[in-house]
Amino acid sequence: QGLAEAVAAERLLRDGPNELRPPRGTPECVKFGRQLAGGLQCLMWVAAAICLIAYGVQEGEGDRGSSDNLYLAIALIAVVVVTGCFGYYQEFKSTNIIASFKNLVPQ
Repeated sequence: QGLAEAVAAERLLRDGPNELRPPRGTPECVKFGRQLAGGLQCLMWVAAAICLIAYGVQEGEGDRGSSDNLYLAIALIAVVVVTGCFGYYQEFKSTNIIASFKNLVPQ
């Protein structure tokens, strides 16, 4: 039997069509953040922070001759950011390739 036409039309307007929605994707900023804060990157962030603290202690004691810790911290931060950008770009490309494969499959 089913529903009457009027009831079916009302429910269609109220609830929308009876179909499954694809799950929401992960936002791009979260994907990028994961690239910057993944496994080894966390260790490198900690190392950079330690270098900055050591540089601050040296500067606080009046030792202005050596800036090695500052340069090392900047280098570590640069490596983390560059590898994070590269990893994000690779993930972005692979996601787009997978999405294009989904478009090839007949529905």
